[in-house]
Amino acid sequence: MNEGLNALIWGIGTSAVGLGLAAVVVLLFRRFVIKVIAPALCLSAGVIFSLLLFHLVPESLEVASFWVLVIGVGLGMWVVKVLDHWFHRVIIFTENAERDLLIRSGVFVALGISLHNFPNGIALGALLHSQPNIGLDLAKAMVVHYIPEGLTMALPLVVSRMRISFLVVAYGLAVVPTGIGAWIGSLFGTVSPLFTGLFLAAAIGSILYVATFELLKQGILRLGYVYGIAAALAGGILGVFIV
Repeated sequence: MNEGLNALIWGIGTSAVGLGLAAVVVLLFRRFVIKVIAPALCLSAGVIFSLLLFHLVPESLEVASFWVLVIGVGLGMWVVKVLDHWFHRVIIFTENAERDLLIRSGVFVALGISLHNFPNGIALGALLHSQPNIGLDLAKAMVVHYIPEGLTMALPLVVSRMRISFLVVAYGLAVVPTGIGAWIGSLFGTVSPLFTGLFLAAAIGSILYVATFELLKQGILRLGYVYGIAAALAGGILGVFIV
């Protein structure tokens, strides 16, 4: 099989399995989650904060400097803020404002995860090309790595009662960049740490914006500060064990 095609399949496969397992878990508990929308919003935000703090931020700092992280986070938050403003004015998914908010949140988290997955895919493709055995080990680790990310993306989409077909499209947005990155990595090898660090930081910023200004904010408006923060803290503790 062509080396680039092989890397593409491995990249798409690893992210699809990891993210897909998470989606299945959320769908199994769909009815329960829908009944407790407000706590679920805050809980989701807490899980995301744990994912960012204990997983993505250290990963970004391993390949780039603190200032690259700061610039990338700011850039990611700004891009999502602009997109969010445009979505509010132009795109209406349903006739229900609450469902629209949840759908936008899921789409933006998917966008952030796709930014994060692209350099991961490059690393996978480069290893599959140069050191296949290590590349296969990385692929196995990436499946586990993608499960908590899939949970943070699936929760708002499932709570919004969005159709499975839309969920598949959102997951495709997050899955395909891993395959493209793996294909590029197999052809050209690794890319500069600055590029990788900036991509990861932008992903952190975009996901942080959604967790703070979409999920947590709306959850607190429904539950109040005390219960909202308590639910977010519970989500953060849960996230520590998931990550």
